Amino acid sequence: DACPVCGGGDIEAQAPYRGTHLAFAGLQRTLCRACGMVFANPMPGEGVLEEYNSSYFSTAHGDKPRSRTAVAFFSGIARLRLTHVESYLRKRNIQVARLLALGPGPGFFAQAWLKKFPATAYYANETDASCHAALKRLGVRLVGDSTARIAEPTIDLVVMSHVLEHVPRPLEFLLDAAAGLR
Repeated sequence: DACPVCGGGDIEAQAPYRGTHLAFAGLQRTLCRACGMVFANPMPGEGVLEEYNSSYFSTAHGDKPRSRTAVAFFSGIARLRLTHVESYLRKRNIQVARLLALGPGPGFFAQAWLKKFPATAYYANETDASCHAALKRLGVRLVGDSTARIAEPTIDLVVMSHVLEHVPRPLEFLLDAAAGLR
């Protein structure tokens, strides 16, 4: 067995993986001592992950957050993420005209971002089609893959949260996502 990020073999099983979906039955939560990645081991196959991700909010969470408390919680988390990203961009003097969000779910971060920066061309790749209508209502442009192949590298910022654990080859996924950066 090897780490799906760095390929290193210095890994340690820490505990049974707690996912309740059948895709994760019998797996171990494993730590790579070389890079610090924690992953399900063995990794579920690509087809199994694709099926799981295509209906993520219903299979993992019983549907998208709807209660006032849950919506307030996720909106608050989105505003905290926005504050963190703004600080990062300000320190590096990065101006964002085009943003790519990977796995944005129903769009809590997109809503916070677009409220503050409405002129941004906001692209997203979301595998769970049940989230597409909500994203489109916010003005998000859906793209079919993580590279947002929009003629040439023109993306200023790629954002994601809680995504890498859903892809079979995280390093390849990150390299593809970075290919769209200008």
